[in-house]
Amino acid sequence: MCVYNPRAYEKAASFCSSIKARLIETFLAPYQAEERLYQTYRRRIEIDFAAVDDLQAAAEEADIILTATPSRQPLIRQEWVKPGTHLSCVGADMEGKQEIDEHLFAKARVFVDDVTQAAQAGETEIAVKKGIIAKGDIAGEIGSVILGKTPGRLSQEDITLFDSTGIALQDLITADYVLQQAEEKGLGMVAYL
Repeated sequence: MCVYNPRAYEKAASFCSSIKARLIETFLAPYQAEERLYQTYRRRIEIDFAAVDDLQAAAEEADIILTATPSRQPLIRQEWVKPGTHLSCVGADMEGKQEIDEHLFAKARVFVDDVTQAAQAGETEIAVKKGIIAKGDIAGEIGSVILGKTPGRLSQEDITLFDSTGIALQDLITADYVLQQAEEKGLGMVAYL
């Protein structure tokens, strides 16, 4: 997995050198006593992380691109994205923020967490305001895809794009579900700050 930091290569390198230990602590430590689960999760985190300083080269080779920056200008150019790539854009969560070239929207199957909100803030906002796409061009909301009501990728060549602007209610429901599961399984710990 390639990691790029637009401000400092050193920060990407530092992240890469520490993430493996953090993944082990988070995902493996609770399952050390249960060999089958431990081995299952261990295989899932056997990922090599490498800092890169050439974003274009990394993007051109990537099958999945995840952006999580506070950028206000595109970092990923349309011409760098090959057919079949999936992009998840989670950093552009406010009006005016942008991480990817807005012209990608014209050739991608676009999914958002909320159509109205996405058209007003983040990646989709820019494409809608510039007339590259209309709200009706958005393929669907991610919840509908998860429920199987809206198809995701239609062909291996589809560029799919998920623009997450964040919905507080979804965050709260997810946190409540995770907490319930942890309590039922006796996982985690309570910390008072």
